[in-house]
Amino acid sequence: DNVCYGHVLVDVAEMLRSWATEASGTETWVSPPIAAAIMAGYAETGLLLTPDDILLLPTVLRAITVTLARRYLTDALAEVFFKWDSSAYPSLDIQNRTRAEAMLSLAESLLMNESPLAEAFGEAYEGGFSAGCRPGESES
Repeated sequence: DNVCYGHVLVDVAEMLRSWATEASGTETWVSPPIAAAIMAGYAETGLLLTPDDILLLPTVLRAITVTLARRYLTDALAEVFFKWDSSAYPSLDIQNRTRAEAMLSLAESLLMNESPLAEAFGEAYEGGFSAGCRPGESES
């Protein structure tokens, strides 16, 4: 939902947060199959991530998640940023607190699973290159 100058990891992490999370109530987590498909697809585009980038990705994802939780909690008090979905929540305050709780649940899940996620992201990313050649290589 935002376009700005920054590190590619912010964009990849936001993509994972938006597309690869699943929830039940206020518990939220990254879906490994969806995240793997995203990482493999990203690799197929030829955009390079370094091994250090892959290791940092769960941390960047967690930072974005905590930042969004803070925005929801701030708006629970001010009610000026997020629009109220009156069909799903009885008030904007409850909507924002519920969404913040879901983001904090996701952040906790990311913290508990940081190493396995980094490994899974790396494997899926490398697997994406098997669908074609690495950037700068020619197909033979």
